[in-house]
Amino acid sequence: MANIWDKLEELIKIIWLILISIFTPIKVAVIVLMLFFTVNFFIGFQNDRLVHGKEFSLNKAIKGTMLLGLFFILIFIANLALSSFNEMKLAEDASKFLSCIFCYSYLVNILRNSIEVFPESKILRLLYSLLTVQILDIFLSRFGLKRPDDYETEEKG
Repeated sequence: MANIWDKLEELIKIIWLILISIFTPIKVAVIVLMLFFTVNFFIGFQNDRLVHGKEFSLNKAIKGTMLLGLFFILIFIANLALSSFNEMKLAEDASKFLSCIFCYSYLVNILRNSIEVFPESKILRLLYSLLTVQILDIFLSRFGLKRPDDYETEEKG
């Protein structure tokens, strides 16, 4: 029985080595996304448990992990496609750009959940408003103005 576990452990190590070798050109993007994913996971778990009284959802965790995998694949494909045309700088820049977009979405979600977990924190609300550009709506409403797309909605409705 110990022999099976040894073989399984070796297989897992080989899989990790293959994954690491695949993602080496974009390792910083992978590390940063993993950090954002981890924080997002734990804050989301706390939000569900403390605020909404829900237990851990394996289905939600699997979907979140699949989304992270999709982010990795998109970054990898963009990097691979551009680097195969010897556009190394562009491949690196595209990887950074996509990573920033995905990290931004994680950050907004982390802040949204954190506001519910820590409702007394004004800085979390401010950061969320800044990141979601709600601050623009606040400033415009102070002067009695609306965004242009709001005018189009009123005319149609």
